[in-house]
Amino acid sequence: MRSRGHRPPPLLYGLDVWTDDRMLRIAWAPDGTLEVVASRRGTWEDEALALD
Repeated sequence: MRSRGHRPPPLLYGLDVWTDDRMLRIAWAPDGTLEVVASRRGTWEDEALALD
């Protein structure tokens, strides 16, 4: 059981995708831990997927 106010350590790496406002923020650690910190749906998704 976690104690009150316990937070895991911050993830070491991050990536922000910006247009006029930040649309996506992800963070990850070398052990494979991945977290989507923030996400906002929009046309940027189609543009990002088209980069393949």
